[in-house]
Amino acid sequence: MVSYAAWLARLAGEAPDRPAVTDDERTLTRYELEDLAGRTARAFAACGVQAGDRVTIALPNTAAFLAAAIGCWKLGATPQPVSWRLPRRQRTAGRRWPTRCLIRGRR
Repeated sequence: MVSYAAWLARLAGEAPDRPAVTDDERTLTRYELEDLAGRTARAFAACGVQAGDRVTIALPNTAAFLAAAIGCWKLGATPQPVSWRLPRRQRTAGRRWPTRCLIRGRR
């Protein structure tokens, strides 16, 4: 079995300039997505995320969301996606979720 993170790294090595993901604002190549996911994984690790942890991701459906999920997988962590549209009250309640890190964004 090959992980998504390993699969992306292989694809980026084979054809780095091919498009990997497109959202409303940009298209990332395989290399760019691999690079962004790697930087995101390092940022998560700096926050203490490690294998087995859950990382709550509240981002719109964008390239950044995909990079955050892949960054989790690179560390052996589990991405826990939630709607980025959650009202403030529910986001505050979400702090009680068993998670190592919370990534939030706006569109």
